[in-house]
Amino acid sequence: MGGLTIESKPAKGTKVTIVIPVEKRDDIRIKQLYD
Repeated sequence: MGGLTIESKPAKGTKVTIVIPVEKRDDIRIKQLYD
C-alpha cells in the first residue's frame, strides 16, 4: 500500500494521519500540507 503519510498534531493534541495514494499525488497539494 504505497502512499505518502503525513502526520500532524492539531492544537487539541489529537494525532491526525493523512495518507495520499501515490497515483493521485499532487506536488502542489503536498506542498500546501507541509506548509
